[in-house]
Amino acid sequence: MFLEVRVDRRRRTPYVYGLFRESYREGGKVRLRTRGRVTGLSHAQLVALRDFVRRGCPARLEEGSGEHSDATERSGSK
Repeated sequence: MFLEVRVDRRRRTPYVYGLFRESYREGGKVRLRTRGRVTGLSHAQLVALRDFVRRGCPARLEEGSGEHSDATERSGSK
């Protein structure tokens, strides 16, 4: 699954939105299926979201050294 950033220029002001899409094969041809739509964000925010979807969660948050602390573990060990 990936996020495709689209710009609709048919209006006076360009309208920017994102489409969550997935690709699949049907009859030997590659097809695209739209799974969702993201609206209300700026172009820069959509590009940042697209990059996050591509790369996944940053390594420092996966290792547990980020800002998030698990308060339930501390309260359960008393």
